[in-house]
Amino acid sequence: MYILQEEFEKPKYLRDTRSTQDLWWIPIKLTTKANPDSTKTPYFWIPNYVGSVERSDMDTRDWLIVNSEAIGYFRVLYDLQLFRNIKTQLEDNPYEIHANTRSQILDDYFNFAFTSN
Repeated sequence: MYILQEEFEKPKYLRDTRSTQDLWWIPIKLTTKANPDSTKTPYFWIPNYVGSVERSDMDTRDWLIVNSEAIGYFRVLYDLQLFRNIKTQLEDNPYEIHANTRSQILDDYFNFAFTSN
């Protein structure tokens, strides 16, 4: 699994004149089908000098959610397979995924649609 950090761009008419390419310390909290209880999920950090991180210890054959319960102020765009896995879980039993997490996923995708990402 790769986690990539990049600036979220607003539509041109909403941007201010300043632009930054700074990287940030990003807290990553993951929940998975095998461990859906976000209170028992450890955090890890992406440091501000690293643009991407590879985690080989994550099983992406099932659903996996980044930014559980919207702990960080950032957007998450999943690859197609992870998105389908999350969609299947939401169709089968949405309560397995915390309500704040479900709402954050919707908010992320509405914002990506708004910016054509």
